[in-house]
Amino acid sequence: MAHRCVEKALEIAGVDVTLIYAGAHKVDGNPYSQLPGDVRDEFQLSINSTREQFAQKVSDYTGLKKSRVLATEAAVFIGADAIKSGLADQLVNYADAIAVMADALKPKMERFMSGTETTAETTTTEQTATTTTVAQVEFNTEQIRADAASSELARVMAIINCPEAAWARGAGKSARWRPRDDGRAGAGSPRCST
Repeated sequence: MAHRCVEKALEIAGVDVTLIYAGAHKVDGNPYSQLPGDVRDEFQLSINSTREQFAQKVSDYTGLKKSRVLATEAAVFIGADAIKSGLADQLVNYADAIAVMADALKPKMERFMSGTETTAETTTTEQTATTTTVAQVEFNTEQIRADAASSELARVMAIINCPEAAWARGAGKSARWRPRDDGRAGAGSPRCST
């Protein structure tokens, strides 16, 4: 978190800012005035609380002691260092990350959906049957990638073809962008044809 006060810069520029608000703390931390000590203290308490919550979650998911997580002092661990420190189990490239996470969650989801984990509420047989189907969904990463690429291309084409972009179309009069038509589903890679 950072607080930047632009009060003096605005004063030099001859700009006067009037904050219109309701509630005594609504504008706490605004950039138009110095940060009062009591507001800074409240922000620090919030940061400390968030850090404790985060460290507890990391501890819960990794099995590391919370004190060990806090002892990292918010350092960044990459690759083998993350594994060595106990913060990661394996290295995975971004393309496989979703499938790896889904596989890791399957046993937990299946246990939860089958009712072997107890909850505060009783689940009816009908609800369990319905939700078990959800837990058994397989991820087709190739189709997900193709759909994402196709959606991205559709967004780009919508922007290019919107009336507000007419001024920019003159620069490309000799070229017309369109999706690939090589038969791959959702190929999404634009190509230029004249």
